Amino acid sequence: MKNSSKGFTVIELLIAFAVLSIVVVGAIGFFTQGFQFTSYNEDKLSAVHLSSLVLEKVQENFSETACPSPDTNLFPNYQHLFEGLDVNGAFVLNEKRYFITLLLYCDPEQSLQTLHVQVFDSVTREKLLSQNFGYVQLQSGGSAS
Repeated sequence: MKNSSKGFTVIELLIAFAVLSIVVVGAIGFFTQGFQFTSYNEDKLSAVHLSSLVLEKVQENFSETACPSPDTNLFPNYQHLFEGLDVNGAFVLNEKRYFITLLLYCDPEQSLQTLHVQVFDSVTREKLLSQNFGYVQLQSGGSAS
């Protein structure tokens, strides 16, 4: 006598479930990594935009008449040029905070000085997201050049 019942055995169902589980776990990993990559690129793009914006605004409104001591952050002197800064002087974009460091590298034998804009992801300035360089001329007697 033949048993001609149609359907799946328990072993076949377990194998199908195992294969499906492997596919789903792989897909979840793919999407998770994609979201992380997108978030990282969004941070980088925002930081590049901010470094360019800060450099341009500071170059247009540069008012320093003497070289500051090395590693002096000049950004507090120029914060009034920007809207939307929080109480710590950070830009807030897409619910994330970006901190700016503005350094001036002076060479007394050169008429133009190097302006260095750095964008960090936190107040501790551990992770540099973007940096930009430009040139400015020290002001003599407060007149614009």
